[in-house]
Amino acid sequence: MAKPTGRGLDFTHTTPQQALKLLELPLELAELISSGKTASPLYLKSGPPSSSYAPSPSTDAYVNLCTTTQTYMVRHVHSSNCIYLIQPTPSTQPAPEQGKGETPRHHITTIAKCNATLELVKLDSNPYSTFPYLQRALRVYSCTHTEDDTDVEMSDAGNGNGAGGVSTAIATEIAGNKSSIMQRERRRAIRKVFDDVPFSPVECERGWVEVCGFVHPERHHGGGDGDGRLSCWQPSALVKIQTWKKILDGAVLQGIDMEKQFLVRDLWRAVRDEGDGSGNGTGNAGFPRPLFDALVRRLMRDPASVGLGEIYEELKWASLDKDTAVSWVGEVYLESNAPDPTVAIGRAEFLESWKDLLPESWRSEATWDNLKDSKGVREAWKPVTTNIKYETVREMMGAINHKSKYIAIRLFEYSSHGLSE
Repeated sequence: MAKPTGRGLDFTHTTPQQALKLLELPLELAELISSGKTASPLYLKSGPPSSSYAPSPSTDAYVNLCTTTQTYMVRHVHSSNCIYLIQPTPSTQPAPEQGKGETPRHHITTIAKCNATLELVKLDSNPYSTFPYLQRALRVYSCTHTEDDTDVEMSDAGNGNGAGGVSTAIATEIAGNKSSIMQRERRRAIRKVFDDVPFSPVECERGWVEVCGFVHPERHHGGGDGDGRLSCWQPSALVKIQTWKKILDGAVLQGIDMEKQFLVRDLWRAVRDEGDGSGNGTGNAGFPRPLFDALVRRLMRDPASVGLGEIYEELKWASLDKDTAVSWVGEVYLESNAPDPTVAIGRAEFLESWKDLLPESWRSEATWDNLKDSKGVREAWKPVTTNIKYETVREMMGAINHKSKYIAIRLFEYSSHGLSE
């Protein structure tokens, strides 16, 4: 038998073994990491801890790996084959035992044993992915919060007479500093909410736009606006509709075509004019400016197209997307007026009310088919007939995302309780 001529390797086992996990990277993520771009950070994010004393379901115990724009679910996959991680080690053979001219022997040792790997599963990106988390994290801004708007407008600083007129530059500078500080505080408050939303920054921001999230100080218990700490809010469906009505009335009053580009400041003043009819933009809108900005931003285009960092930018110019606005108004009106089947209204009555909430040139778009085909409910809508039980549809939609499921169930209620055409 031929004698092996290859060099021998001493194979050893290191104790204790290191705690290592093997992570299998998708091609696009591997390319991102190997590119060395410092502007592409990676995040490990999970949902907030359960606030209840009851044990959390196993589905809540997870972590996602996020890039700036994409989210990957980290999945633990067991294997029947063990993978050993090895590394070269210095020779442990005493030097005198080595013959002259001999090459020092090579040694390798195992430092870890992996019985499983971590796989990354790319999640579909849509604004509704973050909806359940934002629903829990954001406080609901309801009709009980109706208040005077006290936001400082840069253009209004120093408009007084006498001494005020002389110090216009100083007043403008003070207002500018105050606005800059407020912007930084609002950005910090939003990012604090996003820290507990296990999705990428872009997906969090798109979800924020979808729910019309905004930042505004809390009101003191004794009433009045005061200087309460900043909180993150989402308006209730009823507040959304009431705010939209005032925006629409203000636009009609001042002849602003919202489908064409307009100054957001002009529309805000029109809304405030509508509150008192003074025509000087000093009236009371009945809701804060950040809520107004949130609704305008939501209706400018599909939230899925919102770019990174846009929610932190000041809105100066805007134009509403007709298709987005029409379907949104219909969905929100349905949500605010059909909390359960017992208070459902007739289909014809609903469609007429929906049309009354739109500019004259948009009324023809308020159709039943357009509501069913809107992007917000397209995934969840299933053709149903009046003889299908309500519980059956609930089971059918068990896996549908929260927002689409809610609207689709409302649509089913409208079409399955013998309502008029």
